[in-house]
Amino acid sequence: MATMISEVYRAFIKGGVPEKEAREAAEALSAENLSTKSDVAGAVQRLSANIFETEQRVSGEIAALREELTGEIAGVRSELTGVEAKLSGEIVALDKKLSLDIVAVKQELTGEIAALREELTGEIATVKQELTGEI
Repeated sequence: MATMISEVYRAFIKGGVPEKEAREAAEALSAENLSTKSDVAGAVQRLSANIFETEQRVSGEIAALREELTGEIAGVRSELTGVEAKLSGEIVALDKKLSLDIVAVKQELTGEIAALREELTGEIATVKQELTGEI
């Protein structure tokens, strides 16, 4: 501090300021700088406290959001499980219905094929008799 006062004092003297005024100005500037350093130290402490409080608040908010989202995700998973079970049941029911429909169509086609075979067999027999009679 003393070095700073004497350097400022010498600078004022070299600049042509009277001795008494140079000394008073140097002391005033030094006192101003000291209070500024003190102000800066106080501001640093306040800023550190604010940063700590903000970190604590943000950490709490993040934890609350994480908890809320975890609950929402669990709810959505539960809903998806329900939808999956419902769709599985519907797929099984449709599969059974389609299997029954396929069996019914097969039976119907088998009957029609048998009827056509019988009809064609009769016609073939008739054509054979006619051809045999012509020969």
